[in-house]
Amino acid sequence: MKKIVLIAAFILASAGAWAQRGPAGGEVLQGYDGYWTRQGRINIFNLVRFYPDRLPFLRNEIYARYGRPFVNAEYQAYFNNQTWYHVRNNYTDNWLSADDRYNAEFIRSVEQPALGFGDMVKKLMQNVEYLGAGVALVFTSGEELLVQKGEEDPRDFYGGGIEEEWRPWIIMGDWVLVYQSSGSQFYEAEAYKLDHVRRRITNSAQTSINAAILNALIEAQRNR
Repeated sequence: MKKIVLIAAFILASAGAWAQRGPAGGEVLQGYDGYWTRQGRINIFNLVRFYPDRLPFLRNEIYARYGRPFVNAEYQAYFNNQTWYHVRNNYTDNWLSADDRYNAEFIRSVEQPALGFGDMVKKLMQNVEYLGAGVALVFTSGEELLVQKGEEDPRDFYGGGIEEEWRPWIIMGDWVLVYQSSGSQFYEAEAYKLDHVRRRITNSAQTSINAAILNALIEAQRNR
């Protein structure tokens, strides 16, 4: 019995070391205390306070945690100023976990929107509809859109049972955020991933979001 317990303890310890070190022996740098310390797979709302200018630094921090050297001088200078960062000359991307890879690719997809940034996006999207997942988004102006919800795509059938609401909207990459105030400190927000070629909604998420964080994004987009 004692032997079985010792074997089980060894397996658990090895599993923990494997998760931390990764398949190629790389491990997160000692003293790392940044954004990714306790972060699993992210969604679009995790990126609101970083969008758009800080997204590249957040993405590259995924690699910097393991000591990746950077060819880009701006990134290298930024991470050189972090107390936890030390270059590892034997660094390899193979050290990244599945969550690391997912998060890096997700951030990159938001960094590189199909339609670009700013007022040009709003002009391109006016008088356009997107359908999917029981939702229709009708972009009537650069400030408001009509959200229609039904049991199926609302524009695919006629009759009652459709909920309609006018909401302000802002763009994050190929996602659109629609929101409404739920009190002085929070907004109720919904996010929709848009396929601009097929005019389809391909993903969605919703949450309550701190009003100060969302207001900062709204103001930043107005000033772009």
